[in-house]
Amino acid sequence: MVDDVMKGFSSSSSVHVKLHRERGIHKALSLADKDDLIVLTGLGFGGYQVIGKENVPYCEYDVIHQYFKKEQKVLV
Repeated sequence: MVDDVMKGFSSSSSVHVKLHRERGIHKALSLADKDDLIVLTGLGFGGYQVIGKENVPYCEYDVIHQYFKKEQKVLV
């Protein structure tokens, strides 16, 4: 899937690929400046991720809060 998405970019110099959603969210947050907007697309809002045939509990709000707690940054 990642290879298919990357085909849509003419240059990958400003693209950061993370195969795990949590790492990708944390990377986006680490790169963002105060007035930046981060848009999370996909199916991360439903309370679970489908991995194989299993629904694994998952919450993007928790991932975001973990980042700010770990980094001790203020969420404004």
